Amino acid sequence: MAPATTAHEALAPEAATELVNLATVLADNRYFLGRRISEWTIKAPGLEQGVACAAVAGEEMGFARVLYGLVERIPAAGKPVPLVTGSDRTEHFCVAFLERPFGSWAQVVAALNLVDPALNLLTEVLARSPFESLAKRAARILDEEGFHDRYAIGRLHDAARFPAEAARVQAAVAELWPEMVMWFGRDRASRWPVLIDAGILPMGDDLAGTYEQRVGERLRSTGFGVPQTSSGQPGSLPWQRWDPVVRRLRSADPEAAS
Repeated sequence: MAPATTAHEALAPEAATELVNLATVLADNRYFLGRRISEWTIKAPGLEQGVACAAVAGEEMGFARVLYGLVERIPAAGKPVPLVTGSDRTEHFCVAFLERPFGSWAQVVAALNLVDPALNLLTEVLARSPFESLAKRAARILDEEGFHDRYAIGRLHDAARFPAEAARVQAAVAELWPEMVMWFGRDRASRWPVLIDAGILPMGDDLAGTYEQRVGERLRSTGFGVPQTSSGQPGSLPWQRWDPVVRRLRSADPEAAS
């Protein structure tokens, strides 16, 4: 393994490219998660829910700003990377589920409980990185994520009390689950291998398996079922539609994808 890189060293071009991709993926998902939740501030089931949505959305977009700032400062041959936020690009590096406004409160609940835990799991890994700028930003985000987790789980408990709403949440979970399991990649080659080799990304764990265990326990403990598709059954996931650069599922409909 190559020696660990510090924040004061210029990265090799290949490593800089992967780090820009990694930071952009995390930033775009944070940004669009916050944006979609913010759209429910005045549509949430109750006033308290709306206020909480505003708080969560603001923090997620703040986290995105922190990560976009990292992209701008990544040292690649002494030249910074221009900052281009997700809202300023036609290509978004977020999961497909976040591309369009949520059509129901059940989708808000699903995103809070499936997207945010995935982002946090990868952020936990980054907090252990020897690349100081990356680790500090990751640790800062994790310090403020506790409220989001508690709020998300509370919404599952709320939904479980009403059979019709529970069914809608379960359907939204089933829709989003495969994409989030795939989000961690199929193999080492699809998990920023140059950063792993450089020691910048200490990713030796089975993140998809850890994610499935954590979120699965959350769903079961609140009365929801866990979808059967999993990283341990590669044939059950639509890898043919997976885009490893933007880390999302492409549409199965050619016209919708164009």
